[in-house]
Amino acid sequence: MAVKTDPPETDASVWPTVSVVIPTLNAAALIGNCLESIARQSYPRNRIEIILADALSTDDTRKIAARFGVVVIDDHGRNMEEGKRLALQQARGDYGLFVDADNELNHPELREWAVRGLERKP
Repeated sequence: MAVKTDPPETDASVWPTVSVVIPTLNAAALIGNCLESIARQSYPRNRIEIILADALSTDDTRKIAARFGVVVIDDHGRNMEEGKRLALQQARGDYGLFVDADNELNHPELREWAVRGLERKP
């Protein structure tokens, strides 16, 4: 995994923290690409919190998430919406971003643009 480092001119401490919430159930075939795309974002890595709300997967979803340092919480309800709520209750970010396991953030500055927009017009 290639984690993007912060550009030297960026003071990461001025950026709000973003909590990325990903509900999953047996998403091992997809979650690696999703997490790689988050790691490639230009947004300062120390301002990103990733929470995976897992509905008790029986494949390697959790093992893959662990390689990325993701916080994994148990979603005993096996309901994606309930998983999102559980994760949001634990989130510490200033902003929340819901991403499905089959999504990829293809533009490396997508999150940065979204936060800049929210900061201008909250």
